[in-house]
Amino acid sequence: MNIAEEILPIHVGLVVGEPIRFEGLALVFEREPGLGRPPLVPVRGTLQELLDNHEIGFLVLDLITAHDGLKILEKIRRTRPNLRLIVIGPVGDELVGRHAISAGARAYHDLSDGPGEVHEALDIVIEG
Repeated sequence: MNIAEEILPIHVGLVVGEPIRFEGLALVFEREPGLGRPPLVPVRGTLQELLDNHEIGFLVLDLITAHDGLKILEKIRRTRPNLRLIVIGPVGDELVGRHAISAGARAYHDLSDGPGEVHEALDIVIEG
């Protein structure tokens, strides 16, 4: 890569219901990117604000604090079908995981997964 080439950051929307959950998910973004990899920048907002922001190509949806999670997934698919989605749900609820994947999520993690696992999922989803 030419020194003049700039690696642009990747903006990742975070949909969370509680500030403490946002802080926990923000830990995922503290890891330095690998050589030649773009930095990941968390963007917080309401679901609608994040869907309207076309700089965001990836979304982490926290279903732990969200009400009507399946309706939210349907809205995301209708509004931004190409948005790459990672869902975090409750521990041990396989049904939520299956619904998330069938609704188009590229990855599903439960609350027991730490920031390292979520960061790894983001890397995999970003790479395609």
